[in-house]
Amino acid sequence: MNISETPLLSIIIPAHDEEHRLPGSLDRITAFLATQPYEYEVVIVENGSADDTVGIARRYAERFPCIRLYQETARGKGLAVRRGMFEARG
Repeated sequence: MNISETPLLSIIIPAHDEEHRLPGSLDRITAFLATQPYEYEVVIVENGSADDTVGIARRYAERFPCIRLYQETARGKGLAVRRGMFEARG
């Protein structure tokens, strides 16, 4: 994995009630990024899920140093994207 303080690429994932889709998406994203020569990060912003979205995201963040998880208490895709953009380093 290519990780640094200033990645070239930041992928922002707003996530609300995505426990069924998030694992497959993160598996594909991390597999692809691992083959790339540039530095990267994945920023997940969870906002008020009623399912296990945050638990899944947390487990992936523990396994992959390139993944960072943020929880936003206010709901809304726009707010989650904005928070992700604010937290992104790339």
